[in-house]
Amino acid sequence: RDERKLKKLSTRESYIASWYLVNGFFFNSMMDVFAGQFQSWTTMSARYLEIEPRYAMHGYVGVVVLLTSLQELLVQTPCGLLLFFAYWRGASWRLGVEVVFNVCSVGGVWYFYVSEAILGFPYVHAPFRNGSMDLSTAFTFEMLYKFWLGFVIFPGLWAVM
Repeated sequence: RDERKLKKLSTRESYIASWYLVNGFFFNSMMDVFAGQFQSWTTMSARYLEIEPRYAMHGYVGVVVLLTSLQELLVQTPCGLLLFFAYWRGASWRLGVEVVFNVCSVGGVWYFYVSEAILGFPYVHAPFRNGSMDLSTAFTFEMLYKFWLGFVIFPGLWAVM
């Protein structure tokens, strides 16, 4: 390994490069695809199904999840690895790959989560019944964990980051 080929990164750039590695490789492939879609990580797969039961469903619902998983595995994972490399090597093509990665990230969050909201939350744990919020369940621990945190807050942060 030749250290002279590495670009001197600022602290901010180092964090961004690390984010692409962790998000692009670990979260997109190991967590979402292998634990979620393939159900190959026993404990984590059980947690995924608690928050997002669509991972175990077939038909239209399963297609949305499958397309998201394929996008994460075939586009976002390689892009995340390439971006980590690009930051540390000062690659001129970095910006184009960043655009692809981030458009896929935001688009994936959009169609994965917004499609469920448009349909009226028929599959995930949600505090909405017959078009209105059910206040008796909206702020229970289960709803805070499965809906507000797992379906609203974390995906919102994902789209912003």
